[in-house]
This record gives sequence, C-alpha cells and structure tokens, in this order.
Amino acid sequence: MRQLRCFLPGEQHFLGGRTVNEEFALHPYAPPGCWPKLQAVHRLSRKERRALLREGRRCVEKTRKLTELVAFHEDQGTKPPPIAIHDFPNSIPNIFGAVLAKAVERSEVELLCAIAMSNHHHILPRDGKGNLALFNEYFHGQLARQVNIFLDRRYALWGRRMSTKRVLGAKAEFERALYILSNPLSANLVARADQWPGFNCFESFVTGKPMRFLCMDRTRWHRNKRPKNIAPYLSTVTLELAAPSGDGIGTMDKRQWQKRVVETVVAREQTLHIERQKTGKKVLGLEGLLETLPSDRPKQPKNSPGPMVHSHCPITRKVYTRNFRLFEQQTREAMRRYMKGEIDVIFPPGAQVPGRFPRPRYPDDPDRAPLVHLSRINIALEVEAIRQFR
Repeated sequence: MRQLRCFLPGEQHFLGGRTVNEEFALHPYAPPGCWPKLQAVHRLSRKERRALLREGRRCVEKTRKLTELVAFHEDQGTKPPPIAIHDFPNSIPNIFGAVLAKAVERSEVELLCAIAMSNHHHILPRDGKGNLALFNEYFHGQLARQVNIFLDRRYALWGRRMSTKRVLGAKAEFERALYILSNPLSANLVARADQWPGFNCFESFVTGKPMRFLCMDRTRWHRNKRPKNIAPYLSTVTLELAAPSGDGIGTMDKRQWQKRVVETVVAREQTLHIERQKTGKKVLGLEGLLETLPSDRPKQPKNSPGPMVHSHCPITRKVYTRNFRLFEQQTREAMRRYMKGEIDVIFPPGAQVPGRFPRPRYPDDPDRAPLVHLSRINIALEVEAIRQFR
C-alpha cells in the first residue's frame, strides 16, 4: 500500500526521483536527439560513443556561454545580437535548472539545495505556503516532458513517484544539504564537488550568487512564423537559494550556513582522497563520463528504502513515526467516507486528497481539532514532554 503524504506550510522536505530502470537519461553530456541512435540495432563503438558525448559536452558549453550573453544584455537593458536557432542547442543541466526555477516561482517554494545526477535527483525545499504538491506535479511533469523532447525520447521518464521525506531539526537539515552536494564525491564520479558538470548548487554556495538558466518562448516563436533570429524569444530565469530554517543554529545567517556547508564538503573531499589512496580506487572523472551513454544503467542499482523522517534525535523519529501512522489511519478513514459522497468530512491537516472537487475540508484550528497535526512545533513539544518525564 502506498504511503500517504503530509504537506504542511513551513515544513522542510527531502525530495528524490529516479529514472525508469535507472537509465542515465539525465546524463549531463547527453546530446540533443540522441535516443533513436542509442536504441538502434547495431551497438555503438567506443569511438562513436565518445563522439556522441563530446557533442553533448559542446552543447553544455555553448548553452552556458549563450546564457551569460543573454543575461548580460538583460542586466544592461540592451538587445542581444542576432542568434540563430542552431546556436541554442540546449542541455540537460540547463533544462533541469530552468524547470526547477519555474517550479519554485510558481509554487512559492523555498529551495535550499538541489543536484541532478545521471539517473536521479535530490532536492531540499521548504514548503512556504503548503504548495509542495503543486511543486512536485509541475516539476516532475515538465522535466519529463522537456527531457523527452530534448532526447527525442518517448514513454515515461520516472520509474516511480517522487520520494518525499520530512526533515526535522537544524542538524538534519545541514546533513541533507551536505549529502546532496557531496553525492558525486560519494559515488566516486569526481574528485571535487565543483567538477560535476550536471546541475549543481555548489557554485552558488561558494559565491552566494543566484543561478540563471536560459529559456526560449517557442510558442511565441512559432506564432511569429519561426523567424531566423531567436534572440527576442530568449530570456533567463533566476534561481536563488533560500536561508536555512534557523532552528538551533543561533545567529548563523544564510551566507554563514552556506560557507559552513562548503567547508564540510571540502573536508569530505580530502577524506575521500585519502581513502582512495589507501584502497587504490580512482574516480570516474569527466573523461570517464564520455564512456557512459544516457541509455546505460548502473551495474548494481540501489533499492534501499529511505527513512520515514530525517532527524538526529531518536525520540523525534519515534514520535513522528507513531503520529504519522495515526495520521494515515485518520486520512484513509476520511478518504473512504469522502469517496462515498460525504463531502463534509474533515481531513487531517496536510492530507493530500485524490480529488479536487468537491473541495476537501480541513479543520479551521488544526491544533484544537481531534486530528493529528504533524507540524514540527507539535512534534518538538511532544518530544520535550517525553524528556521531562524520563
């Protein structure tokens, strides 16, 4: 049975998604329109594979330079020079960043950290206004659509729905950000976090500057009979990282927190370097990425389930798990009555109802209703009460 979800305003979540069959469809060096070639009957030679991915690497660099050009003219308030359609090849990292920036803007979700690996991604958002379900819907749907168009690929991109886990406490929040930024290091793909060519927030953590990605209004371009100059239809979207929650970090502001994360990641790089010297292991490296195709799969896929909640306190984990089980019981009972036509049934706060009409009802005062309210404040109060009676 599928685990239910609870999305409450102001709560922190750890999101993750994996491609179908764990294919490397989010490969940073995937060139445009490559999927039919990869599905051909004959097997590509090593030379053909490297040539294909070198083309994708050139697309990444070309898109990055074009983004800087368009962003410069936007900041100066001037018109960019004429740009032909073949001068904008686009790339998987740019597509991921642009879709993520639009999803954050549309749903008013605050983003702390994110990364895109070749067959999965990790995102650390804070649900500012209770719109995380809309964020998941738009981001996963639009990213699958854009990636399939770019690769000339069909069928589903994701193997399952997005994984959503609650994050409780400043330590768990810091640990999740560290896990995200050091993911390419732990997988022995690169020696330094800034070397990963896919979508990566590490540079923004170092500089403190927002990230910008290139978009093209193809609808308006087609309506104007597809002129050769596409410069008027190009624009950039900005993705700015949010500050941490502030629970338990004292007076540490956003930049101090980001610098502390960067310092810990750099220390992790040195630790892994020493371990590789002892064991004789080597990182795959950027040249090694040219040996893996977007249609390839890992030799040993990971199927380990994640925890229900991320927290450094064992009491908090037990309290949240117990309350979440009760939340599931109350939600399933309310859904059973709702599906039978009882539209006046009250759902627990944060419950996700499969239908939107008739609109589900929630308690006016969640803390006074006889239903579970899984806010971090209520969890912290219950944990504190348990500690006092011990």
